[in-house]
Amino acid sequence: MFVLALAGLAVGIIALTRASVLFGAHLPEWIQQRWADHIKERSPGRQKYRYARYGNMKQSDGVAIATRIQAVANQLGAQQEQQQRQDRARSCREKITMSAAIAAALFAFWSAWIFNLQLGEMRSEQRPWIKVEPETINGLSITNVVPQAPWITLDVTYKLTNVGHSPAFNVGLTWWGFVPYDGHDDIIAEQKTRCEAYRRSHLDNPARGNILFPGDHILDTALVMGIGHAVAGAVGPFPPSALTTRDGKKYIRFWIYGCADYEIVSGSTERHQTGSVYFVGHVVQTNGAKGVSLDFDIMENLPGEEIRLLPFPSGSGQTD
Repeated sequence: MFVLALAGLAVGIIALTRASVLFGAHLPEWIQQRWADHIKERSPGRQKYRYARYGNMKQSDGVAIATRIQAVANQLGAQQEQQQRQDRARSCREKITMSAAIAAALFAFWSAWIFNLQLGEMRSEQRPWIKVEPETINGLSITNVVPQAPWITLDVTYKLTNVGHSPAFNVGLTWWGFVPYDGHDDIIAEQKTRCEAYRRSHLDNPARGNILFPGDHILDTALVMGIGHAVAGAVGPFPPSALTTRDGKKYIRFWIYGCADYEIVSGSTERHQTGSVYFVGHVVQTNGAKGVSLDFDIMENLPGEEIRLLPFPSGSGQTD
């Protein structure tokens, strides 16, 4: 019975297949084509083909987008690198230009400095220079008019010599005395102040001033400018620190300073000076040997042969 059922099922399937074929053969062509396409689309091979196709298309699109992004990034990187190269080149040019400008400025400054030095040397070689030196020391006197107020004067004749290469006009000379004590011991500062004031002083009649030619000399006793014959003095009263006491005697120290003033061109406002500063000492006998002391007994006068003028190291002979 079972065998007969199977045989009947087989016969039915065959009959249906034949009927489908026969029936399909009599359908319109477009319906047959749509049916064939439907069967083909549902086949495993077709699905695999579509998956591979669309999958490849999506993958290709992703690669293309990534490639474009990378290309843009590369282009931006190339532009940035080019900009950096341009910036470095511009910075280098600016540094070179700045260095050249600085070098040019330094060279110009150096050239001007050298020129000024040479010009100064030429002017120094051609200008007058006045040298001042003691000629004769006539003596030192100390007068005590009132206690603690001695009046000190030193009489010296000076010789002025033009050791330069052009005439010096309106030559003058002036001197001052200086007594050191507490708070009053900077003789160089006082000399500069007073000599500068003397430089700015008005010449009442420049036409009558002395002219000193190169190599010539003159004694200050013949000068008609300044104070004439240079007698340096100092007048008290002085504070107690100016005096020292030994063996019942009072002693005082006395220094001198001054300046010779002259012009390169007669009537010019440019005046030059030669400054001098001296310690004043006198000869003393100590244990049978001669020496020099800077302390003077306020009760005695001394002849010129016993007076010694000792040049101050940083002030004597200074010129401008």
